[in-house]
Amino acid sequence: MSANSIDSDQYVDGSIDAAHLAPAQTNITSVGTLTGLTVNKGSGTLSADLVTVQGGGASGNYNAFVVKANNGDELFKVNASSYDAFLPNASSNLYIGQATSSGVRGIDNKVQVSGPDLAGSSIALHRYQANAYGPYLHFAKSRHASIGSHTIVQDGDVVGTLGFYPSDGSDFVGHCAEIQVQVDGTPGTDDIPGRIIFKTTADGAVSATERMRIDSSGNLNVLTGTIKENNIPTRSRSFVMALVFG
Repeated sequence: MSANSIDSDQYVDGSIDAAHLAPAQTNITSVGTLTGLTVNKGSGTLSADLVTVQGGGASGNYNAFVVKANNGDELFKVNASSYDAFLPNASSNLYIGQATSSGVRGIDNKVQVSGPDLAGSSIALHRYQANAYGPYLHFAKSRHASIGSHTIVQDGDVVGTLGFYPSDGSDFVGHCAEIQVQVDGTPGTDDIPGRIIFKTTADGAVSATERMRIDSSGNLNVLTGTIKENNIPTRSRSFVMALVFG
């Protein structure tokens, strides 16, 4: 085996293990074509990273690690010169743009995207199709305790929430607003009425309070606060307003 390559005789049945490798190789520039390759530590406890792929610097047009399909499409890659990489951890959480969790609400959220600017902290959905439809962001809820199984929801169940959590100087636990969707009535097969609830957090409060809702009948209910027009208070009591469009 040359000093900067792994030859085919260094693996057997698609595996590289201690019996077929000399001590750790560095500055490897080529591994040739390996089919069905498995890196196997064998028994014992890991004392170091099993496989390390490290880029050589900020210049160049190549990635440190690329997985491709048979047709050449890139399935997964790690950039050699930046942190624009997927970093899954042992709990199958996925951090993009960071190496550790910056969880919201005290939760180590499964998928986290972090960045120092708009591009680095944004998620975009694109749909290219010759029709009138755009992309979707789906929220799904079942009352069954097993993943992939179904039990019908009930009136008042929360189907999904958009929460907004600004930093208070120490964490992302407190939220300033929520938009929440709930079941609004008795559900049935392919028949699930819903309502949208808008909440804001008052100054000095810990949790958000419902301010407005649109129910399953299309009624707009303003529950608390003052209705203002051009910052001039016009009404200062709770009421229900139904908007009907012919």
